[in-house]
Amino acid sequence: DVSLVDLDAPPAPPGVRGTVEAPLPLFVNADFADGLKSWFGPNERIQATTITVDVGGAKTGVRLVCNPAADALLWGDRLAQPTAQAVAKGDAVYWQAWMRSPDRAMVTFCFEQAAAPNTKDIEQTVGLTPEWREYRFLVRAHANFAAGEARAQWFLGQTKGTVEIAGVRFADYGPARGHKFDETLDLWAGRAHSDAWRAAAAERIERIRKGDLTIKVVDRKSTR
Repeated sequence: DVSLVDLDAPPAPPGVRGTVEAPLPLFVNADFADGLKSWFGPNERIQATTITVDVGGAKTGVRLVCNPAADALLWGDRLAQPTAQAVAKGDAVYWQAWMRSPDRAMVTFCFEQAAAPNTKDIEQTVGLTPEWREYRFLVRAHANFAAGEARAQWFLGQTKGTVEIAGVRFADYGPARGHKFDETLDLWAGRAHSDAWRAAAAERIERIRKGDLTIKVVDRKSTR
């Protein structure tokens, strides 16, 4: 394996740093056991209540009944929380959550710098289904963040209907070089579809778009 190191990068912020073996949780009250403590966002357009669930090992979740304004912006309403620990540039931050919506609502996962210019490391929209489904996304921090300088959130400004969330995990795995994370691929926005095309596409990629490549590394003393 080959990894790139930015020698000009600022040193990692002080404090405990997560690893693949011992991920560092970045949310407080991620299981909603204390209601909405440490979360922010619900307002007169989002009614939030805790609910009893049995999915993904979770026993408590949150139900959001969203009624956005007609001219609402995507990020105008949200459920969010700032990071409780420092995050170093390049760290792998893994976001997992079980979600469902009887209204098949669209929800956007976003991790961003908490202050201007609010640079985003992920802004991924998914279409929820009436059945519980786990969504998993990998985020690579673009900069060092002290605790509270970044935040993760679900954008709900253009979401109308009911959304339920449980089993939330948001953790820093450190550099995690070479580690493979299982991520959600939601090309169909939660709609029913057939995967019949996938095998034929994979065969064409192998046959048409791949080939052998030989690389020879030389220096000024080398001869052909």
